[in-house]
Amino acid sequence: PPIGLESHRVEDEQLLASSMLRHGLGAQRGRLNMQAGTNEEDFFDGAWCAEEESSRPQWLEVDTRRSTQFTGVITQGRDSQIHEDFVTKFYVGFSNDSQNWVMYTNGYEEMMFYGNVDKDTPVLSEFPEPVVARYIRIYPQSWNGSLCLRLEVLGCPLSAVSSYYSQQNEVTSTDNLDFRHHTYKDMRQASASLMKVVNEECPTITRIYNIGKSSRGLKIYAMEISDNPGEHETGEPEFRYTAGLHGNEVLGRELLLLLMQFLCKEYQDGNPRVRSLVTETRIHLVPSLNPDGYELAREAVRGQWGWTGLGDATVSQGGGHGGGGVAGRWQLTPLAPPRQVAVETRAVMAWMDKNPFVLGANLQGGEKLVSYPFDTARPVSDTPAAAPRSPDDYEEDNPELQETPDHAIFRWLAISYASAHLTMTETFRGGCHTQDMTNAMGIVQGAKWHPRAGS
Repeated sequence: PPIGLESHRVEDEQLLASSMLRHGLGAQRGRLNMQAGTNEEDFFDGAWCAEEESSRPQWLEVDTRRSTQFTGVITQGRDSQIHEDFVTKFYVGFSNDSQNWVMYTNGYEEMMFYGNVDKDTPVLSEFPEPVVARYIRIYPQSWNGSLCLRLEVLGCPLSAVSSYYSQQNEVTSTDNLDFRHHTYKDMRQASASLMKVVNEECPTITRIYNIGKSSRGLKIYAMEISDNPGEHETGEPEFRYTAGLHGNEVLGRELLLLLMQFLCKEYQDGNPRVRSLVTETRIHLVPSLNPDGYELAREAVRGQWGWTGLGDATVSQGGGHGGGGVAGRWQLTPLAPPRQVAVETRAVMAWMDKNPFVLGANLQGGEKLVSYPFDTARPVSDTPAAAPRSPDDYEEDNPELQETPDHAIFRWLAISYASAHLTMTETFRGGCHTQDMTNAMGIVQGAKWHPRAGS
């Protein structure tokens, strides 16, 4: 797992560098997925960069403050609109006192690791054999542009941390969370329902509301988590997490219910990262967009197939057209008659129109990847005035090349999520149902993966 450069579990004081180009490009900025400021001279710049024209070896050092079994590193170039700065080759060294260093070798000589080929894409370099030490250094040997680096270190702690470094953001398996499947009644109706319990435990930061009803009349419940529940605060970004689009995909529902519990518990325990999220953002969680489909799938478990025994379409289509589920992956075309739009879809659209969400994610089951907007492939016009297509029209035959104006930020967000996941970028392990569509990155544009008209 990552030791915490990106998450800031590793503090600024634990990062040291041989030099820096200027203060805004110091060691503390050398964190994976660190973003630059609004202009290139901003104090908050997007990487660690070493001073130029220096004859001495350059390095970036991390002090884990405890004995750690290092297993690899993830490197990345500089976040910049105008610079293409990234490290292409590097050595790795280890120490227990920050004075005496041992270089990683292949048994004969210092082992060269090959880094980045662009400034944005994270590259994982695993160590053939783990190394136990307290300190780790990256020694860049070649680079594109200026010597700039963003980094995450992978490893497992083997000893207790110093007292003031108190694992304040660690998530442990001892949390008293409710690990089980939750029916619609478990979520809301019963007196001991999970959402009600969370609301009662953290009444000052939570609010339960509903965004509409399903075809069968079940309310689609949401939980808001914020320091001022029920209020939109100007300048405070609003985020939505949804799940249960297909009734038989149960994992997303449980993950969001667990997230409610986790945020409540960690806020009460004083976790600084969670407190920052609660006070500086407004979070909306909808565990079940398709409650009818979930109940249908649950009833069917008693039959001949279970949660994992059917494809996505079986229950979602039954719920979407006959049972009130969200039909066809939220398909809605401009020419679609109103009767083809499921009531749940209308509820979600109205909810999104009412709240100024700046970002959202929908958890689905079936594959392990991040799909980023948009799913729509540009349709071929069938009007007489349409110009004939050339056989060499590669762009039209490859909709993934049709980038949106926000393509860069969509892709960056997808990479940030996938690279923080323990195995999402390890596509060599194989997909759940299909071949790897992500080019071994764990991310894919929707139009390349599952193109859907109107989505």
